[in-house]
Amino acid sequence: MSDLRNAEIRLLALVVKADPERFRNGGDPITLACNGVIISGRPVPRSVFLEAKQNATLKAFEDLTLQSLTKEEIAEDEEQSNLIENIHKLYLTDAQYYIGDKVIPSQNGTFVVVNINSIDAYNFGKLSLG
Repeated sequence: MSDLRNAEIRLLALVVKADPERFRNGGDPITLACNGVIISGRPVPRSVFLEAKQNATLKAFEDLTLQSLTKEEIAEDEEQSNLIENIHKLYLTDAQYYIGDKVIPSQNGTFVVVNINSIDAYNFGKLSLG
């Protein structure tokens, strides 16, 4: 098996991926410390992340990549992505960065993708200042 740092977060990402309709509007909030930055948001499936208007360019790249693969390659890639050691990213909605006493964006949040290997610490629940 490969590096399984943050196995619980990888498992969370796998559960979200396995039940996209349940997590379409985001799961329970999670707060992450990543290389000194605090990020708080709600996990969503990759498909929901790619549907967001702000991620239209990423969606276009994804579509181009899929067009270049055979059905067998797509099936193999999907099978491999269901293994916990191959889960490398957590997709969040309503995400906010906490830097000092600043919250960015200050309202509504945004979509964020987090490299699971960059997570230093985490807790379940939304961070709130004040």
